Amino acid sequence: MDSEVSNTDIICRVCRSEGLVERPLFHPCICTGSIKWIHQECLMQWMRYSRKEYCELCGHRFSFTPIYSPDMPRRLPLKDLAAGLLSSIATAVKYWFHYTLVAIAWLGIVPLTACRIYRALFAGTIDAILTLPFDMLATENLASDIFQGCFVVTCTLLAFAGLVWLREQILHGGPAPRGRSCGERWSGC
Repeated sequence: MDSEVSNTDIICRVCRSEGLVERPLFHPCICTGSIKWIHQECLMQWMRYSRKEYCELCGHRFSFTPIYSPDMPRRLPLKDLAAGLLSSIATAVKYWFHYTLVAIAWLGIVPLTACRIYRALFAGTIDAILTLPFDMLATENLASDIFQGCFVVTCTLLAFAGLVWLREQILHGGPAPRGRSCGERWSGC
């Protein structure tokens, strides 16, 4: 960002207000005329809203120069460096733990539960349904039950998606014929 302006007839191109001592106007791009002036807050808000890092008029990429406090130390204190490192490690461990639990749930617990519930429901006996809570905690055939459960969950999800698609086709009258417009549909070809 370049220089400040004290002229009162120059206004911000976003908020249309004048530059003040506490809110100076800058010209961060190569636009000319009255549209080149903008408040820093207005520019930052526009950049957040538009998700662009360049001027929408002249195409100039905005560049920012960091301004440090005059009392800032030359080197980062070891305490602050260690605190930042520990914070980064804690965040990484939190995300790793979260995604590990999600993977265990979707690749282990859900398929295992689906397989054993499926087996109990289609065994045809009341005894299989009554012993289902104990069967859920059994450790034999874990790998094969998880693999079969993945198949059961996949089939269930595909059947659900197919039923939703069928419902949409019924509600909306099915797809339009290809190669013909709606007016040509019943023209007796």
